Parts: sequence; C-alpha cells; structure tokens
Amino acid sequence: MDPLLAALPWALLCVWALLRFLPSPRLSSFPVRRRDHEMPRVNVILPTRDDGHDIGACLGTLLASRYDALDVTVVDAGSTDGTDHVAEAVASWTERVRVVPAGEIPDGWRTRAWQCWRAAQEADGELLLFTVADTRHDAELLPRAVAALERTGAALVSVLPRHDLRTMAERVLMPHLLLTINARFVDARLVNRALSPRNVLANPQYVLVRRAAYLEAGGHEAVRDRPAPEFGIAQRLRALGRGVYLIHGERFLVTRMFRSLGEIASGWTRILAMGAHTALRTPLASAGPWLAGLGALAMWLVPPAALALAWGSPVGSWAAWATGFSLLFWALTYARHDQPVLFALTYPFGALATAILYARAASHPHGNASPSAVSAVVEPGAADEPAA
Repeated sequence: MDPLLAALPWALLCVWALLRFLPSPRLSSFPVRRRDHEMPRVNVILPTRDDGHDIGACLGTLLASRYDALDVTVVDAGSTDGTDHVAEAVASWTERVRVVPAGEIPDGWRTRAWQCWRAAQEADGELLLFTVADTRHDAELLPRAVAALERTGAALVSVLPRHDLRTMAERVLMPHLLLTINARFVDARLVNRALSPRNVLANPQYVLVRRAAYLEAGGHEAVRDRPAPEFGIAQRLRALGRGVYLIHGERFLVTRMFRSLGEIASGWTRILAMGAHTALRTPLASAGPWLAGLGALAMWLVPPAALALAWGSPVGSWAAWATGFSLLFWALTYARHDQPVLFALTYPFGALATAILYARAASHPHGNASPSAVSAVVEPGAADEPAA
C-alpha cells in the first residue's frame, strides 16, 4: 500500500482539527437584550466544598453580570478551607448572595445532587442556573444564555467553556484527555439533534434550565444517585420531548478544572471510569478503558516508534507521513487551546500518560467523577475570543 494512503486516518484528523476552529452553535450569535425589557428572574445555585481558591473570583464574575435579575445561593457541604467564610463575606455586602449549609446528606443522595436540590426547592425564579466554583463568567454570559434559551425554545441550555491551562502538566495532558471525551460527543450540533436521550449531554459547570421543566423532569431528586446529575436531567428532559441545547461559549466561560499532576491524575481517572460505564452500559464497560488506552497508544506512539526503528523502509515512509500528520494535528489542537504550538512535540508523552490513566480507570469504581468532570465532555473551540 502507498505510504501516504496508509497515513490517511491521520490526515483526516488534521482536516477535522481545522474544521473545529469554527465550532457551532456559538453563544456569540445570540445578542444581549436591552435592560429595559422585562427579564425572567434567574436563581443561580452554586454548590461548594473546599473551593476557597475559586469561590471569591467566581462570585465576583457572577455579580458583575449584565443581567440584573439574578440572585446567588451558595450551598456549602462542610468546607474546611474557608470557602463558606469567603462566601459569607461577599453575602455581607450584597443581598443578591446568600450562603446556606448543605446539612446532612440523606441516604441514597450524592452530595452535589442534594446541594442543588435543596436550593432549587426554595427557588422562586422562572429560570435556574447551576454552576460550579471553578468557573469565571463574562458579564454577557448570562444574558446571552437567556437569549439562547428564549430563541431556541429549549428547556435547557448548557454552555461549553474554554479551559485555562497554565502548568506544564495541564498543557501536556489536558488536550489529550479532552480529546478522549470529545471522541464520544463529536459535535454540539449532533448532540442538539440527537433523538436518543443517551446521546444528550449537559456541562454541569453551566446549566440554565426553566424551573417548570426542571421540576417536570423530577429535578435532582430524580437523579440523586448520579455522579453527574445534570447529565441525567438533560436526558430526562429529552425523553419528555423537551429541547436541550448545547452551545459553545469559550469567549464567555472559562474554567480551570485541575491545577497539579496529582489532581489531574485523580480527577481524570474518575472521569474516564465514569465515561466508559456511561457510554457502554454493558458488560464490555470494564474493557472500555483498556481498549481506549490501547487505541491512544496505537494512534500516537506506534508511528514515531516505527519511524525510529524502520527508517528508510516502506514502513518507515508510512511512519514519517503519520508522524508528520500527528504533529500537525496536535499543533492545531494547541492553537485552538490558545497554547504554544511547540507543545505539539510533547504529544507522545501525553498519549502515554492518557493510556496509563485509562488503565487506572479500568480498575476504578465507576461513577465517582468530580463536580466539574463533565466540563470536558466536548473539546472547546477557538472561534471566540477568551473571556477576560
């Protein structure tokens, strides 16, 4: 076989990477309504636990929103790092923020689901916004999300963020890990048109939902044992025939999920274990992480290894093309993440680390993903400018 033809899968990945510079739908296409128009009230629900390094900045960006008709309820689950004190300090100078303890978690409930349900029961706004502390919100994020909800007629709108990558570990590993999740949910447009509830998703970092529809779907009580309950709520809404709309908002929503190698390893082991179980839901679920890890090794490590071992042979020619396309693909991927393209040279290390995490996920109890886990469900696009 012709070496270039044999490298076609890697070439097609480069085409896909180029196409993803123009993600759709985009939040920027929904204009902000004028303030003199009546706006539905939004109750923001923010569950926290040991988020002291994030809670202040998150609340600050929420309160700076150009959407006036909002209030924020922080539901703290026994933080020991001063999260509740920071939130209470903010609440002391504005009536738009209140802090309540989660209290004792009832049997059969996961902590996050209980926190959200407790606050939702006391909400009186037409809309509910569920978010998390590791997010930063542009001033136009909420008014545009409300506009998207109204224009599409959906029951739920979920916004995809830009990932803020700063450390070496984040830059080497996170693009690979985001790509593994993106392989399951390839395009937001396909998700929005999905007929099966299994193919619907929501990013727990930003879920705006009509309160009436939320209650109709049973709210968090109906998904109280789910590790990512907003997934379940979105799926229940689709099963009821209600619209669920996933939208790219990298210009308006920024997140930093993990900061260290240890946090990345621990958090993504849980995410990958949960993802394999959720995607397959069969006896093959336990084999899913192994297969995915082997796939990553075959795709990204075999070509450079073959190039080194078979230089000058027909296999070496194929390996040269495949390795070249691989470098181009990762250069495009890093550019989309607003990262130096030279990090593309580290892609074999990222692939190896990803395979190791998949191996760890294979033996991990599935379903214990962190509250921010699903922020990575779809790899972010770079069409919008980063949020300030």
